[in-house]
Amino acid sequence: GYLADFLERVSDDLARRHEYRPPRFRPEIGLCSRSANRENGDNCLWFEGPGNCFYVLLCDGMGTGGEASLTARICSAFLEEILRAGADMTVALTMLNNYMRSRSLECSAGIDLMEIDRFTGEARFVKSGAAPSFVIRDGRLFRLCSKTVPIGILRALDAEMIRFTLEKGDI
Repeated sequence: GYLADFLERVSDDLARRHEYRPPRFRPEIGLCSRSANRENGDNCLWFEGPGNCFYVLLCDGMGTGGEASLTARICSAFLEEILRAGADMTVALTMLNNYMRSRSLECSAGIDLMEIDRFTGEARFVKSGAAPSFVIRDGRLFRLCSKTVPIGILRALDAEMIRFTLEKGDI
């Protein structure tokens, strides 16, 4: 039945995510940040996930100062923990959206999340209220953007997934 098929798909997905294959791609990260304020709502982190997954997360807490900074740090820590545990990006973002809406304070954050399969080179970008991202390949610029609102505003998750196959030398 439906439940058995669903559980089989989840089991296959988890087995695939935890299967080790030597990576063919090695992401290199560079970071530059400048703000007029001592504290701001921008937070960036990158980490390895299960299997050959590598994540890059940009989180922009809406507003300014300490509250925006705290929102960005909470969202980043939440997503890192859930993704490291093996959750799918959409599930993790839905959980974060529900958490943000359940808080007594009004808070939201733009999320720009990239998952790279270091074996296949497939990249999945999930954007929710985030500014455009760019990929440079062979001197050509590719713009990755979406028209979504930040996490924590709407009851349902408003996010868009963009798939992109990376090639050696992509920036």
